[in-house]
Amino acid sequence: MLNLFRSTMVRNAGKLLSANVIAQVIGILVYPVLTRMYAPEDFALLNLFMSISGVLTLIATAEYQYAIVLPKAEEHARALTHVCLLLLSAMTLLTCLSLPFAGAIAGLFKAPELANWWWLMPLSVFCLGLWNILNYWYIRRRAFTRISGYQITQSVFSASGKIGLGWLGRLQGGMIVASVFALLLSMLINGALAWREYLSELLHPNRSDMRAVSREYANFPKFNLPRALVNSVGISLPVWLLTPHFGLSEVGQLSLAMMAAFVPLSIISRACYQVLYQRVAELVQNTVAFLLVDSRSACGRTNTGVCLCAATRNVHLRCRVAGVRVHYPCLVSVHCTDAYMRFYLFPV
Repeated sequence: MLNLFRSTMVRNAGKLLSANVIAQVIGILVYPVLTRMYAPEDFALLNLFMSISGVLTLIATAEYQYAIVLPKAEEHARALTHVCLLLLSAMTLLTCLSLPFAGAIAGLFKAPELANWWWLMPLSVFCLGLWNILNYWYIRRRAFTRISGYQITQSVFSASGKIGLGWLGRLQGGMIVASVFALLLSMLINGALAWREYLSELLHPNRSDMRAVSREYANFPKFNLPRALVNSVGISLPVWLLTPHFGLSEVGQLSLAMMAAFVPLSIISRACYQVLYQRVAELVQNTVAFLLVDSRSACGRTNTGVCLCAATRNVHLRCRVAGVRVHYPCLVSVHCTDAYMRFYLFPV
């Protein structure tokens, strides 16, 4: 048991878990203040804006960011990062082209206030997408301290910005402005601190490597992107459907309830997943056959069974989940009485 707590994986998970807890606690603690400054409509407007931004961000990277951790060669990992950055730039440009249609987009949700702040959408998509890319670059490089630092600074800037704008009386859209610029400022600080050690090597893209890795890992946009879009749209659908019928005020109450319900559940799973993903990718690179998880021993009784898999470098990853063999990127979910665990399986 003592060796378990001394392991690198547990220490890294502890770093991310601590940062997640601190960041979420900051956000939760300021909500009583924010609810006295802002109306429910402001919370609904923020939720609507960020839900649209989240879906666009998924499309922006086409889920190629998950592949950054997998290649054994560093030049291939850099090429995948450049592919993601190219796709993100194209999506940001397309989002900019939507600015003249802000009123029509807001009309779809019967939320005219959204049009006033649609100009922030390209910046939000770019910042969220850039962090998704850098997050997996840091995971590959085991720079978990940088991930932790970003999470904390983003939460601090977001909370202080919302309170500051509320105190100044900039209520309508103040939460959106604070959230987006918190992403931007956190990214700038993170980039400045990590530039020399982790980011400067990304300056020189290689076009031939980019074409090669985009073909080699084409299963990510083919299979993983549709699944991710279904999940993301499914989470956002209540806000998108209810806003036109019930208005921002009622949906704002729903947004607060969803935040209180789902944020605590994501803290532990997010931290453990990021560290476990890096470790599994490392095993795959070294052609190590492994047992991914025995959910009964990992977190108690299970409702779906045991997930076994073995990996080699020249064949698709093969796994057996509840008796079904899978040969493509997929999400393996293990539902337990005590926790909810998820693992991504990719072709290698």
